[in-house]
Amino acid sequence: MNNLKSCIEKIDLLYNKYNFLIDVDGNLHKIIPKNSFIYLITLTILIIITYIIIKIPYIPITIIGNTIYSDIIASSIGDIPFIFCSENYVNCYSVDNEPIFFEGINFRNDNLLSEEEINNMAIPLTPKEILELESHTGLYNLDHTHKMILSNSRKYVINNKIYEPILTIKNISKDIFYLRTKSKAWTTKLIFTDKVRSLQINDILSCIVIDDSIQNGYIEFDNKKLVKAPMYKVTDDNKIIKLRNVERESIFYSLVNPLPFIENGIYRIHPFCLPLCWDIFLMISVITKNIIQEL
Repeated sequence: MNNLKSCIEKIDLLYNKYNFLIDVDGNLHKIIPKNSFIYLITLTILIIITYIIIKIPYIPITIIGNTIYSDIIASSIGDIPFIFCSENYVNCYSVDNEPIFFEGINFRNDNLLSEEEINNMAIPLTPKEILELESHTGLYNLDHTHKMILSNSRKYVINNKIYEPILTIKNISKDIFYLRTKSKAWTTKLIFTDKVRSLQINDILSCIVIDDSIQNGYIEFDNKKLVKAPMYKVTDDNKIIKLRNVERESIFYSLVNPLPFIENGIYRIHPFCLPLCWDIFLMISVITKNIIQEL
């Protein structure tokens, strides 16, 4: 028994210290050390990643969406190369037998809004709104970006080719994603999307409404009193009810409790994922321009 134990210990010593094994015939064989397997796997992964980076086109920014919000994101990027991938479906909801696109309208135009229209309708974000945005998004210096945008003329124009929907998104390194559609593959650093989950039970939607009877908490715009107000709620039986009647409401809706702004490294630039602001377009531009400064 002792001889067997001694024999096993010697074989174990040969394996661990000298990287040798003995076969059933008593022959010694040199083997690859344990750590070498780890090194080999790591090297193989690095080679694959390097091949992908070299062979597959790199486009700094990818936008995924199919609503007016993704249009505004694209218009805010400037001269940085980006690719625009559409999603085919935008949910339409029914309230009192009337259709409402709470998630955003699907509207594209080569000249969405003129500079004059944009500048006339712009409502600067308040200090409170900027603080709320920074708190929810984790972004900084939004006030500086906000002032920079307001000091320049803005024009929302979309001229980029729209590719088919995304089939694959993989984070292949800390700052690089691999994406693929039916006909194209590329790598990217920043991904923006306006795609959000469908409404769920107990969700409450807010928007900006005109209410001249309000006494406080409003701003005046075009001789009207504008106020942020909860307007709709998803009930337990999955129906959407209206919470108040007003003269007019905006077509842009936010959740009272916003969804996470970043998910799996992807920026979700949609009112459902952000605090409600007076100027939705300006808010999206500020956030987009702030993020792309890291490129």
